[in-house]
Amino acid sequence: MRKKINLIIAMSIVTTSLLYSCTSELETENQRENSKENSAQLASKESACELFSSAVESTIIPGVKAVNLENGISTTCHNNILIFPTLQDYENSILKLDQMIDAHNDDFDQQTASMTDVEADDYADEVGFNEDLPLLKFEEELGFCSLRQHIETIEDEWLSQQGDGPWNLDFNPDSHYIDDETERALLSVGSEFIIGNCKSGYTYYKKFDWGTVEIEINDLNSLSTVIAALNNIVSPTNINGATLAQVTELINASDTPNKVSIKDIGAVVGVIGQQPGSECKDNNKEKDEHIFSGDRRIIWKHKYGRLLNGGGNVVIRAKSITKSYRKKKSKWKKYRATISAGFSGSAFVICSTAESLDSNTTKKRKRVKLMKYTDDVAGNNQQKRLKPNGLFSTHKQEGNSFQNDVY
Repeated sequence: MRKKINLIIAMSIVTTSLLYSCTSELETENQRENSKENSAQLASKESACELFSSAVESTIIPGVKAVNLENGISTTCHNNILIFPTLQDYENSILKLDQMIDAHNDDFDQQTASMTDVEADDYADEVGFNEDLPLLKFEEELGFCSLRQHIETIEDEWLSQQGDGPWNLDFNPDSHYIDDETERALLSVGSEFIIGNCKSGYTYYKKFDWGTVEIEINDLNSLSTVIAALNNIVSPTNINGATLAQVTELINASDTPNKVSIKDIGAVVGVIGQQPGSECKDNNKEKDEHIFSGDRRIIWKHKYGRLLNGGGNVVIRAKSITKSYRKKKSKWKKYRATISAGFSGSAFVICSTAESLDSNTTKKRKRVKLMKYTDDVAGNNQQKRLKPNGLFSTHKQEGNSFQNDVY
C-alpha cells in the first residue's frame, strides 16, 4: 500500500512538473512576443522622435517645425507638414502671422496714402507688392508646401477664366472649407498638422469641415498608410472634403496600431441645431458673391457657431470675410481696395436676450476678415443662438455696401 501511495505521489509530482513546464514555456513565449511588440513600438516612437526632432525650426515663429511625412500627396517642396508644440501654439501662430500681415500692409498704405484705390492697386501691381509676403516668407523659410500656396495657384487660374456674369463658387478653389488664408499657410495640402514633442509624444491632425481625425503616432509606416488613404478618399483640395461617413468607414476598416480618434466638432461641443418648434439655430455658414457693377464685385463669407478653441474651451465664433475684385484690361483680378467686413445686430442668449455683436474692420486690402469670439453659456440649451433677421454680416467695397442675414 505504501509503495502504491508513493507511486501516486511521484506521478503527481511529474505531472505537475510537466504542466508547470508547459505553462512556463507558454508564459515565456507570450512574454517574448509582448517584449517584441513593446520593443517595436518603442523603436517606432524613437524613430518618430528622431525624425521630428531633426525637423527644421522657424525663426519667424520659434517652436514651429517642418518635416516631410509620406501622406500620399506629391509636392515640390522639401517639407510637407508642420509640427506645433501644442494646439494653443497652433492658434497663436495664426494670430502672430495676422499681426505681421497687418504691419506689412500698413507700411505700404502709408506709401500710397495720397493715391486713389485704383491708383494704389495699379502701383501695387507695378512694384510687385504682395499682401501675403509674411506668409510666403514663413513658408519659404521652412521649405514648406502649404494649402495656401496650392489654393492660390489654382484660384488664379480659375479667376482668369471668369466672365462678367455670375460665378459658380462651387468650382472656386477659394471656397475650400478652410476659409482663412493665414490658417491655410499652417496646413499641408491635405489640411494636416502635427502636435507634440518627444517627451509627451506626437499626434497627427487632419481637419475636415465637420471636425478632425487625430492619430497618436506610434508607428510611422502604418500612419503613412492610413493618412494616404484618407487623402485619397476625395481630391485633397476638394472644397467640401471627405464626409464623416466616408472617413469613419475607412478608419473602421484599417488595422493600424496607432490610436485613432474621429471628432465630430458638432457632437463634441454639443451643437443641437434648430430645435423642433423653435426658430433659433446654433450655427450657420454661407458664401456668395455680390456684383456692384460691370467692373466691381466681392465674394463674401460668413460663419457662426460653437467650437473648441486651442485651450479646449467651448466658445462662440463669428467670422465675416470680404474679398475684393475688379475688372482690369478685360480680365477679373483681385483688387486692393478700401473694403470692410463685420457684423450688425445680435445673437440671442437662450433665444431671447439679445447680445450685440456689432463690429467691423476696414482696411485697404484684397481681402479682409473679422473674427469675433464670445464666451459660450453653460448648458447646451443656454447658448447664444441665431434668430431670423437678428444678425447680419456686412461687407463693403469702396463706396458700395452689402449685408446678408447670418441666419
